[in-house]
Amino acid sequence: MELIRQNERRGKTAAQNLAVAGATGEIILFSDATSMYEPSVLKELLPNFADKNVGCVAGRLAYIDSSDSSIGKGAKKYWNYETFLKTNESLACSLIGVSGCIYAVRRNAYVPMYDEACSDFLICTLIYRQGLRTVYHPGAVCYEETNTRSSQEFRMRVRVISQTFTDLWRNRDMLNPAKAGFYAVQLISHKVLRYAMPLFLVLTLVTSGILARSSILYLAIFALQLFVYSVAILDWGLQWTGVDMKLLAIPRYFCLANLASAAGFYHFIRGNRFAHWEPIRDVNVDANPIERPVVLR
Repeated sequence: MELIRQNERRGKTAAQNLAVAGATGEIILFSDATSMYEPSVLKELLPNFADKNVGCVAGRLAYIDSSDSSIGKGAKKYWNYETFLKTNESLACSLIGVSGCIYAVRRNAYVPMYDEACSDFLICTLIYRQGLRTVYHPGAVCYEETNTRSSQEFRMRVRVISQTFTDLWRNRDMLNPAKAGFYAVQLISHKVLRYAMPLFLVLTLVTSGILARSSILYLAIFALQLFVYSVAILDWGLQWTGVDMKLLAIPRYFCLANLASAAGFYHFIRGNRFAHWEPIRDVNVDANPIERPVVLR
């Protein structure tokens, strides 16, 4: 075992590039400092590489909410939906993103990435460019604690979304179905349209508000939207006073995720980049642990 330490703080992606350059194994396994692995992870992941068309294998991240917080509940619901998408994307074509805490890559297929890349998203596109697939293997499981506060979750999502916009822009040729086939459809539907939701939500609110003057149906739709947004605002206000209403977790997280998409896009068009960041989960680990990769030889 060898510890490779970055002398200059350049972030997670740069640390991964440095670690892979010093590794000698055929398969590279990536993890996070806060991840807790099932003992069978390697036995579950490695057989997938018997298929020469597979360049990357993603395991399943299961969130733990030991504090039983409403933001943790919302995050788990969101991630359950994300897991559903990953399962079907893997069957249809190839994953477009992995969980950064548990995935393995063929060393000869790994391509060094720029520092501000969202590596667990970009890795799949780089693998697909080589004619290889990224597959999902839910039998390989790791666990992580959810964020417990809205501010933590919001900052994390803004950073990830801003990084992802950068990656999409730099690889915008992969959004062309004529070049990337169904992989382009997955990128557009899973990422581009999802992150465009704030625009669609504003348009829906405005148009239904206009149509509500002459239609009971649109009046009901408009009122439902106002109710959901009001509940989310109420829940945020209650959280500031120390009251955690778990029944309101879903409306709050829905609004939080879409506000983060808008904020992430704002940072992207402003040219703000997130090569490194401060850890935000409440875990007892050394400062910046994820930037100190360990290479197993």
